[in-house]
Amino acid sequence: MIARVLLPLLMLLPSFVTAQGLDPSTYTLTDDAAAKYVRATQQLAGGGLKGPSMQGPGGMDLAKFKATLDATPAAQQALSAAGLSSTDYVLFMGAAMQAMMVGQMEQAGVKGMLPPGVTKRPPQGNLDYMKKNADLFQRSMTPGASATASNKPRVDLSDTALPVPKEAGSVLPSAILAKIPALTAIKKGSDCALADLKATVKAETARTQTLYDAYYGNPGMSGDRSVPAVAKVLDAAENPDLTQCGQLTELTPRQTALQEIEEQKRTAMSQIATETSAATQKCPNVDAFEKDKKCMAAVQASNVRKVHEAEVKYLQQAQPAWAALVSQMRQCSLEREAIVAEAKAADVKGANVKLVLRPLVQAWEIVPISAAEQWTGICEDAQHFLQPQ
Repeated sequence: MIARVLLPLLMLLPSFVTAQGLDPSTYTLTDDAAAKYVRATQQLAGGGLKGPSMQGPGGMDLAKFKATLDATPAAQQALSAAGLSSTDYVLFMGAAMQAMMVGQMEQAGVKGMLPPGVTKRPPQGNLDYMKKNADLFQRSMTPGASATASNKPRVDLSDTALPVPKEAGSVLPSAILAKIPALTAIKKGSDCALADLKATVKAETARTQTLYDAYYGNPGMSGDRSVPAVAKVLDAAENPDLTQCGQLTELTPRQTALQEIEEQKRTAMSQIATETSAATQKCPNVDAFEKDKKCMAAVQASNVRKVHEAEVKYLQQAQPAWAALVSQMRQCSLEREAIVAEAKAADVKGANVKLVLRPLVQAWEIVPISAAEQWTGICEDAQHFLQPQ
């Protein structure tokens, strides 16, 4: 796991240090607050924010953690975007952790005792809430995971032995990426909308999320690794490099290169417009209201030629950067898709299914639609100037 500011939340902390006004035992857990918490945590984890460990001799200091969030601009932006204050964030976190720990102790038969640092038994409502949302912290640290728990009724416990669904991976993100045309293939009549492709992405993203949300049991921190072949698949699924693959931070250099090339084209088009205006002014007047038609035709023909040449040059320059961008997205998709194929071959079952479906969920939510949307903008920008071919 990557060491991030929120990583200690995935461990059972031995004790809490609370401060005045930050008593999690007074906080009530709700679905709305949970969704905001998950979204905020995913943003924080995705941004690679690091901070001091919250686990020390005195346990987790909520006040210190709140101060860390307040002093980190990126953290403040993530919280604001999710609609949470730092106070609400740490209170939810503390209340959820306390309820989870006490609930697990009581479920194991240890009753009448509290974990170190927990002075009050959490409200029964909070205990019940965490029992139904045992994967809350897991979802919060998983890019692309649903911010809300599945509302579908869970079936009987025999479903905890279900294998990886056969339909998982029947349509692959990499196949979608393969359908995005190269920039050099743009014609005047090219379909820049890619409506069918986007519709497929939307449908498959929803279907994959539904498969992931099904009840396979609670995988816990890292699933059941007792079978070597299964453990190998789980290790691959939780590889930090795979989690980061295709994220914005990795793609930024190629996207920046495309933006620079587009800016060069805009500059060239502006220069052409200036030259055309100047050439028009030089055309002799036939009378006070009309310039020489032959001269104007020549100016217009020169303008058309220059615009076309500038557009062709843009496509030639942009194609390598665009191809590299799509290629990296596709490679990330292939790596994630391989997890599902390997899981089926290793006969992964039960709660482990959730762990091996995560990469596929992330591939659908992050990769293809991003490429399709970027293609639309580049295609329309280039197509605007292309002549019929």
